[in-house]
Amino acid sequence: MADQNGNLQDSGLLDEQMVQTMLQINEGLEQLDESEYIETPDQEWFEQFVASEKEHLKRKFFKDIALFLIVACLIIAAILFSILEMPVVFFMLQGASVVFLLFYTVRTGKRVAEG
Repeated sequence: MADQNGNLQDSGLLDEQMVQTMLQINEGLEQLDESEYIETPDQEWFEQFVASEKEHLKRKFFKDIALFLIVACLIIAAILFSILEMPVVFFMLQGASVVFLLFYTVRTGKRVAEG
């Protein structure tokens, strides 16, 4: 059989080399499988682990919700206080927040365009 350069090669020799290579790969994979033993966890242990993680996540969720509500109430109280007692300060804070948001948006937009 001739290859692209016109050299004659024995296709039987290539097939034999391919078979030998495949056998070596299979032997290597079998040795790898035998050397690595992975123990599966006990079902009871796994169920206890899942239950404890669920409980932990549930407690964390309620803690996060409580913290969110407290911070939200403080922010609303501060806004109402500044509107009712010091409207000039409220409008200054509103203006500063708009300027900050514009600056942040322009700066982030440049990073995105560069990246």
